[in-house]
Amino acid sequence: MAARVDGPRGLSPHRNEVAALASLTSPGLPLVSHTMLGGEKIMHQHHRWLSASAFTDNARYADHESQRMDCWAGPDVRWRFAAPCTRRSRVYPTGLASARRSRLKPQHGFYDLAKTRIRTLVFALAAMLTVLSGSGIADDSPCTACHAKQVEAYLETGMGRSLSRSHHRLDASFSHEFSGSRFVVESTARGMLQRVERDGWDSENRVEFVIGSGNHAFGYLVARGRHLFQSPISYYTRRGLWDVAPGYEDNAHPEFERPVTAECVWCHAGRPRPIRGTLNQYGNPSFDAEAISCDRCHGATREHLANPSADTILSPSELPARARDSICEQCHLSGEARILNPNRTFGDFRPGMELEEVFSVYLYEQPSPSSGVPEFKVVSHVEQLAASRCAQVSGDSLWCGTCHDPHGKPDDGSDYYRQKCQGCHTPTALARHPEPLQDCVGCHMPSRRAYDSGHSAFTDHSIARNREEPSRGETLWKLKAWREPQGSLAQRNLGLAYARLAERSHSPQQESEAALRNLVPAMRDFPETDVAIPHALGRMFLLRGRTELATELFEHVVRVEPRNPIWLQSLADGLHASGNFNGAVQALERAIESDPLVESSYRVLAQIYASVDEPGLAAQTWERYLEHTPDSIFARQAKQALESGEPLTAPTSRRPGAP
Repeated sequence: MAARVDGPRGLSPHRNEVAALASLTSPGLPLVSHTMLGGEKIMHQHHRWLSASAFTDNARYADHESQRMDCWAGPDVRWRFAAPCTRRSRVYPTGLASARRSRLKPQHGFYDLAKTRIRTLVFALAAMLTVLSGSGIADDSPCTACHAKQVEAYLETGMGRSLSRSHHRLDASFSHEFSGSRFVVESTARGMLQRVERDGWDSENRVEFVIGSGNHAFGYLVARGRHLFQSPISYYTRRGLWDVAPGYEDNAHPEFERPVTAECVWCHAGRPRPIRGTLNQYGNPSFDAEAISCDRCHGATREHLANPSADTILSPSELPARARDSICEQCHLSGEARILNPNRTFGDFRPGMELEEVFSVYLYEQPSPSSGVPEFKVVSHVEQLAASRCAQVSGDSLWCGTCHDPHGKPDDGSDYYRQKCQGCHTPTALARHPEPLQDCVGCHMPSRRAYDSGHSAFTDHSIARNREEPSRGETLWKLKAWREPQGSLAQRNLGLAYARLAERSHSPQQESEAALRNLVPAMRDFPETDVAIPHALGRMFLLRGRTELATELFEHVVRVEPRNPIWLQSLADGLHASGNFNGAVQALERAIESDPLVESSYRVLAQIYASVDEPGLAAQTWERYLEHTPDSIFARQAKQALESGEPLTAPTSRRPGAP
């Protein structure tokens, strides 16, 4: 079978040859060439990318200005073809560690074309086998051959069970008083079914994935085509009860409509495959690895599999303190806002990097210690530990791995952690300690109810000498970076963090002013294609009534990324606030065309029609949504209410993409 490769003129004929050979390993999967827009276009100006679906959605070839060519096949496979385009090139593998990679030198020579093709085909097949076999941490993991004991123990940890396929539970039902809804859970031959019943209507969905280890709770994801949505209910294992998921407590219309974004799922899955430029669409399969995989902490594994030794795999404990801690912080430090650097995704982080190379985390600036203990959150372990006296006097020596073994759970937690504490606290110090001495964690790291955890309690890592219950105290709004990013990123990212807080604040005056102070000057330092800045500025100006300026900024954002439904919704907000009814409708129609499963586009469009006394058009809008999601209770109720003239309360959930 002949493999056809269409690419722009001027690309290396050798690169097209490689791509054609790679395509032969997966007949029927065409190669697609395109020029990246937005996203990586800034980082790789004038680079021409070719996506090869034979290596899954992540595989790509790049012809760089330096005449080098990198081949990526998923997050843990990389080869470099280094040579002038007119020569035959020698292929050599490169590992993750930059120190080892820097020792590799390009070797040029004139090789027989057939040999080059065979060598390339071997690497292509190897890449495919790695991608196809990498479906999660399991007994047949390539790590099992040498590390069977560690893999078996890891499967019992929270990270080893962070995401899985739907599993059976006992049938159950419960009521949600705030919304007047009744939820029913049934295990069937099709898997777990979850149904919500309200006001004589019902909506039933089959669970596709279970999210969470069950140490505290299980959440659930449903799929519609390539879209993933969160179920509105969770099972709280510690208390043995079903209830609404966190964030749905005060929702008047809880349904299966909350989009699961890449940021949401990144810390619950090994290798999610979000489709770039979409809100909640994923490849097929949605995850190359379901539970958190070994490479998330140890880096790329291919070099180690080819040459097993301690020198070919990354050990977090041997990294500099900042890079070491970043591995844990990628998931165990949520802060108040996590702001991506330009052209980055959360999946770009690799062990060995510092977190701020990809994104920055912002926390509230805490008031003086006399004002009480800060409010307790679920994912703030790193922040709590840093505030402890133990961490402050230890320098960089105390980190998560000092006490936690990620490869297994201790049989006796009290004894295990007491020994860890006694590794620093000598018998002389303990002699002054009041009895009892058996359970350090029980006294100094108690479980606390987190305000964002539903019915779960989590370990407080602040290692307090005396118990103090956290409280909200004074209202906080000032932010600080966990670690400052380099250069002008500091001002940009801080401004975006303030903008995110302003969007979710009931009185955003202070936050919006802080956002503007940072973002307006930051625009001078970043290219126009960094749409995060003008979009955030547009939202801030809209909050402050500067509708024409906000609309101008949104129009620029949409010119750069014309098919992003969230950007188009913002443009519609600006146009509608400026009195441009037709323009707002057109923007929302484009948003719906871009992604017909984003419920908020229909909701805003229906509200605009209703605001100009066009209930018929509003009802037709919901009817169009029902063509894609026919079991939506709210859409059916809204359509009926508009047709009959009855009032209906809008859902209380935020617009997708809003913080």
